[in-house]
Amino acid sequence: VREEALTKRIAQEMSRESLNSRILLFLESLKRLTLEDRSTGKKRDIRRVKLGDGLCELQETTEEGVSKERWVVFSSHLLDVPDNVRSDWFTKNWDRDKARHRAVSIAFKLTEKGDLEVVQGTLHMGVFSYLPVREEHSRLKFLVHADFLTSIGRTRLHEEAPWNEWLAKEVLTLVEKEAESLLNHLEWKRNAMTVLWPQDSEASDFFAVHVERPLVDHLRNEVKLPAYDGTKVTPPQALYIDDPEMCKVVSPADLERLYGRKPLEQGVEVPSVRLGPDIVQRMPVLPLFLSYPQGEELLTDKAAKRDIPFFKLLYKSLASIDWASSIYRRTLPSYSRVVLAGDWTVARPQDVFFRPQQMPQAVEAKFKFVHPDIANDEGSRRFLALLDVKELSQTQIKEAMVQGVVPEIRKTWVTAQVPWAMKGRAGGVRL
Repeated sequence: VREEALTKRIAQEMSRESLNSRILLFLESLKRLTLEDRSTGKKRDIRRVKLGDGLCELQETTEEGVSKERWVVFSSHLLDVPDNVRSDWFTKNWDRDKARHRAVSIAFKLTEKGDLEVVQGTLHMGVFSYLPVREEHSRLKFLVHADFLTSIGRTRLHEEAPWNEWLAKEVLTLVEKEAESLLNHLEWKRNAMTVLWPQDSEASDFFAVHVERPLVDHLRNEVKLPAYDGTKVTPPQALYIDDPEMCKVVSPADLERLYGRKPLEQGVEVPSVRLGPDIVQRMPVLPLFLSYPQGEELLTDKAAKRDIPFFKLLYKSLASIDWASSIYRRTLPSYSRVVLAGDWTVARPQDVFFRPQQMPQAVEAKFKFVHPDIANDEGSRRFLALLDVKELSQTQIKEAMVQGVVPEIRKTWVTAQVPWAMKGRAGGVRL
């Protein structure tokens, strides 16, 4: 009975739930591991195949078939253990006082196409006697390995051990260093920030305090992100554009001039965060941008430069929005100056008209009209119609003529009638 219970216990420890194939990522001297339960006939064959440049593939074969995972592993080897750490009581109690060097590693999962992939991070404990001691979950989206000391029961990191604090610091240093490598990589830079950013949490455990929070601070303030012009920029100096229509219409150089920040390289992602402010200032979507002072400044500048192609592209892009169900339909007509007028200014939709085919010259100066190049462009005209820009009506023309003619008639009438009035009344002029 005792042997049967022991056999079941060993079988449980050999299961995927207890022994993950990913331990081979960090055991450099072990390339293959075969586990066989003869009582059930189940067998696991795990291999690590090196692919070069830190890349490797884990291959696990079971009765269910073959599964493969591709990873990139970064390590810091031969880290000198500080004297004050080696002489600490915790270190001696765990027989680490004779250790002169240690290594830490991090591993990022890759998709079949070779892109970075988010995974739930785990801390693989450092005591490897063929089997890991235990796994502790973290909020990281990649794997971390170091020879951490565990508390009683081997379920948590020992929070008071200087040895663990030192290793956590080395892990953080390694992550910060390799963050630059990921953000410089042609493919990995696209979602590197998403993978590096820990899951939003208010946890206050050892790993949160010593690794996750300092990493968040580094990613908010110091990490170098690729900008649109090939330079590097820190998050406080960057501008993030995730609206594809904005990217089509407004150039990064114009946005840098308007905001004093460098837009990031197109395609580089910055994750949204639940706790705290945005990592990088986010550009509003195109219609809302046009309602901001920077948007009006840009359109005014483009009008002054007589940039007709810009306005045609702008209206074409805006026309792709579902205005019937969009809040932007109410935003733009209310106060945004977005319509290029014939006098090379930008006007609000309710203040400008399409020019009618026939109109008295005397009335023309009393109204602002859509620029003829825009009015004659079918796509632009169709969009401006969505903003309720209308053709000047005959009724409006007649009202303008009346308003303009009556004062002139009155002025003429007064001048012409003075002699007559003087003749008719000796006492003076009566109007």
